[in-house]
Amino acid sequence: MTDYPKEFKVHRHDGRDTDRIRFENLKDRSVFVSHTIIGADSATASNYGVFFIAPERCYVKSVMEVHQVAGTDGGSVGLNIEKLTDGVALGSGVEVLESDMSLKETANTTQSGIINFIRGNSSLQAGNRLAMKDTGTLTSVSNVTVLVEIIY
Repeated sequence: MTDYPKEFKVHRHDGRDTDRIRFENLKDRSVFVSHTIIGADSATASNYGVFFIAPERCYVKSVMEVHQVAGTDGGSVGLNIEKLTDGVALGSGVEVLESDMSLKETANTTQSGIINFIRGNSSLQAGNRLAMKDTGTLTSVSNVTVLVEIIY
């Protein structure tokens, strides 16, 4: 057990009690959403997709990514986070990051994406979705994990 300072309140949910979460109580609070594409599944573009649905209005505050094996294709290989509104298909949404994070960077090294604040790209309405959007040929990419900080 970790001893946290008194002003730091630890509050956790195990997923079985989400119906009891009152999102209005999360005002000015961050929620961290993590998603991993395991193993060699990361080298298949169809495995990149939706990992979060906004329960109410919120904002993407930060995005981090790490991969266990870097891509080896001769061209650029990247990852962005895509905002999808109702009826918008994967690949047709708005990119949340200013530029792709490289999946060819050094393996096991965390990257931070730069949020694109233009036109509300980081603003989500209830029902909007976030998806991982890959670019390039994913040869050899393995174990891709993203951590997205959402603020309400």
